[in-house]
Amino acid sequence: MLTKESLLKSAKDLFYKYGIKSVSMDDLARMLGVSKKTIYTYIENKKDLVRSVISQFI
Repeated sequence: MLTKESLLKSAKDLFYKYGIKSVSMDDLARMLGVSKKTIYTYIENKKDLVRSVISQFI
């Protein structure tokens, strides 16, 4: 089952590997095996996702 923590970890991994600009929400959904609609139940948009990932390190 998808949790916000697993979503953020997967996003962080993709951002490190490919860069923030190169990673799409489709890429993240594909990696997690869920739909984009499911991802958007946890975050509002990509900007919100990036902020959440970065805030883990602050």
